[in-house]
Amino acid sequence: MEIDSIELDPTDSSKITFIKDGVRWQLDTENRGSLSKSDANDIFDYLKNLYTIIHPDGELDQELAEEISELQGASDDYNDLDDLRDELDLGTDPSGLPVFGDGGIPGTYGDFKEDIDRVDIGSIELKDDGRVIFVKDGTKQIINTSEGDSSDRKTREKIIRYLTDLHDIARPDGELDQSRVDEMNDVFGKTDRYNDTDAIKQYLNADAPAAWNENPGTVNIFGDSGSPGNFGDFKEDIDKVDVASIRIERGPDKDQIYFKKSGTWYVLTPNANSKVENEFDKYTNYLAELHDIIRPDGVLDKRLAAQIDELLGSSDDYNDLDDLKEFLNVA
Repeated sequence: MEIDSIELDPTDSSKITFIKDGVRWQLDTENRGSLSKSDANDIFDYLKNLYTIIHPDGELDQELAEEISELQGASDDYNDLDDLRDELDLGTDPSGLPVFGDGGIPGTYGDFKEDIDRVDIGSIELKDDGRVIFVKDGTKQIINTSEGDSSDRKTREKIIRYLTDLHDIARPDGELDQSRVDEMNDVFGKTDRYNDTDAIKQYLNADAPAAWNENPGTVNIFGDSGSPGNFGDFKEDIDKVDVASIRIERGPDKDQIYFKKSGTWYVLTPNANSKVENEFDKYTNYLAELHDIIRPDGVLDKRLAAQIDELLGSSDDYNDLDDLKEFLNVA
């Protein structure tokens, strides 16, 4: 086989081509003919690792390719890539970085995703051949689908897809958005709730909170009839309130607060609150503080309101407003 003929398919990571006996062959791990999946993957990984060795900086090192051809042509002793690297005094990866899964106890894909707060999102770098560089716990390392005996290939593939997605999320316009990176690192450091890529995208991209541009027409008086429950019940069900709907009508004595809950507009008024009279101030103070949180400069921050809706809808952990403000890094 001509070592320097190995080519990766830039449009399909499952394909690789090479010349053997004067004929160019293609190996497709997804359409492998009579080859078993295991054999196809092993051959693919062997060829890809050879490709990586002779393209240390992304470009073909012709001199190195010829040296490897001479060694392998003279003896089968160097067909094993570890022995070949030892002979040439090369590291496992030409970058010189430690390889994820090459020794130690790398764990599962689930373990990696759970610990994503230990990865600096801004450090993720994609190589043209599918390898990914990242910093975890302060250590810069590289992961390769074709290398890492301490982790299985499927695990490495999942981690690479995950890191690639996070890399792209941090670059919504193709360029690294440092403020977005900082927000992702911050959120991942505080909770595992948004570790899934769809969840973190939804959190970051939230910009149209429910009811933000509605004006209450006909409203129901909250706490003057029926069974409104107590303030603890209301606070537990705060996810049913559209945060951006909260309006405050200032009065000479006490304010009236409008809000939309479960699709219905309500008003808390000091003039009619017989069912919640003893806790009226708790309701109004709570809603007024939420109102102010989403208006840090006196103007509605739609994205912040949508994020709070998402946060409160996913967990009761932040129903206490001090906990909510701590999570959001707001005063």
